[in-house]
Amino acid sequence: MDQARTGRSLTLIAVPGFPLVEPGDDLAEVICGVAEANGPELVDHDVVVLAQKVVSKAEGQYVDLAAVKPGPQAFALSAKVQKDPAWWRSFSASPVGSCDIGRAC
Repeated sequence: MDQARTGRSLTLIAVPGFPLVEPGDDLAEVICGVAEANGPELVDHDVVVLAQKVVSKAEGQYVDLAAVKPGPQAFALSAKVQKDPAWWRSFSASPVGSCDIGRAC
């Protein structure tokens, strides 16, 4: 067993060929398929790290920001910081499981 597999070091590997994820995709299946096709082989105690965006897309937890109309809070904030209200779309969109801007989750 090489040193990377004994817990005394950390090796980060970007896996090539990871596909675009769609709502409903089984991430475990996708990860295993990519690892089998492109390597590296996954072994016990390996840690796989994904961007939250990938998980959110697989869960269908995202919104099309172009379809979000800035609300009153976005307009008030945009006036304070001198930004276009459209910039605040991401704060106006509240996907399931998120919290309101300015309020602790």
